[in-house]
Amino acid sequence: MKSSRRLAIFISLVVYVIGTSLVLVALSTDFWAESEPLHRFGKASKYSYFHTGLFVGVRQLDYGYGPRREYFSMFAELDDGISFFGKFTWIFTLFLIGVGLIWSFVGLFVSFLNLFVEEINTVAGPRGLHIWSWLSGEI
Repeated sequence: MKSSRRLAIFISLVVYVIGTSLVLVALSTDFWAESEPLHRFGKASKYSYFHTGLFVGVRQLDYGYGPRREYFSMFAELDDGISFFGKFTWIFTLFLIGVGLIWSFVGLFVSFLNLFVEEINTVAGPRGLHIWSWLSGEI
């Protein structure tokens, strides 16, 4: 029974590491929103594109004189009011990702602690893994 419990805790540790890694990689990507700009007559240019992440983005537009690439910050886009995201949506997204990461780190710590320490019958023990998993999964 003890070895199966340790195996379950180790599997939860691996799942926490994978989940936390995926969230951190998703935060660093520039492809949260993508768009293909259209000309006035509805035809898309093959040299024009637009994509943005949570913090930075790139837009390349072809006005007829060749494509022009521009890097921009989401902070400036939100201040100007020309972003795909609204300010409230952007702030709420960052807040929920932050809370989810905090609970994931707590779950990582608890599962790592339970691999090497004797069983504790509190929220820091194996029963606490259910709480931290539920909280990080709900966010």
